[in-house]
Amino acid sequence: MNDSELKQKVKEAAEAEKIVNSAVYRKATTMIKAELFRQFEGSKFKDTEMRDEVWRKMQALNWVDQAIMRIIKEGSIAEKKLLDKIKEKLS
Repeated sequence: MNDSELKQKVKEAAEAEKIVNSAVYRKATTMIKAELFRQFEGSKFKDTEMRDEVWRKMQALNWVDQAIMRIIKEGSIAEKKLLDKIKEKLS
């Protein structure tokens, strides 16, 4: 991976961190999770179709969070590689 690509990953990670640390994002995800829990809790035992739909929505929300965290992790790795390259040039 070249320096430009590494820098792009670092930039994306910084943006991703802003998102997950945003009060609005945290509020929105909390509201969605609460609503999904309310739907699940209010569902009839035999309404497996509705429960399955709520489960799929919760998984999709978790999938988004995992993707954002992966972007942050990749950015951290890219930043370390860039620092290593700088150290190598200075040696």
